[in-house]
Amino acid sequence: MIKKIFIFLLVLLVLGAMISGGYFFLRYNENRRDAVVCNLVSRQLPAAELAVRTVVWQSVITENQNFPARYSVIGRTATIKAGFDLTKLDPQKDILIDTASRTLTLRLPKAEILSLSWSPNRIIMERHSVAAAVMHKSAAEENRRRKLFEDALRRDAQLYKILDFASLNEGIVRYLAPVAAQANWKLVVQTEEHVDFPSALDAYLAAHP
Repeated sequence: MIKKIFIFLLVLLVLGAMISGGYFFLRYNENRRDAVVCNLVSRQLPAAELAVRTVVWQSVITENQNFPARYSVIGRTATIKAGFDLTKLDPQKDILIDTASRTLTLRLPKAEILSLSWSPNRIIMERHSVAAAVMHKSAAEENRRRKLFEDALRRDAQLYKILDFASLNEGIVRYLAPVAAQANWKLVVQTEEHVDFPSALDAYLAAHP
């Protein structure tokens, strides 16, 4: 939460500098104005997450094996962070200033899952033989179980609305639009394309095997 507040405040300062600088830019030709703005933004925009939302979601798997005999119901909690990665933003193309209509347009990159981490196992129910109890947990076993939890999270993503990606830019508009309005400027926030949560989850897991 502290990191999110810091990022929002930093972006507010950047936008405020852009808006106040708009009066200065009016006295210069368009090419110089665009160059100054792009330079300002490229220096000050944080290479970090913007409008990040964090979702905590518990997935449950059931394991039933004959030898060594074991029946387990296990839960793990997934912590998912999603939002916009500003390192993918090109200030010269994605930040537009129209002094005629007093409009600032911010084109955000595609919303995506930025990180996914799992908690340790939470045993909900377990019955096992003595042989199963004394077996070592190998790296291969841990990888197999992680895949089961990832598949469970994929199923949950299809069944439930874990996160609405279409609304991720609302935080940016809510924090920055009033700042622009104070200087009689209009803020327009655009996203590159619409992606739903299940598709973003599949893309993230494919990139992080």
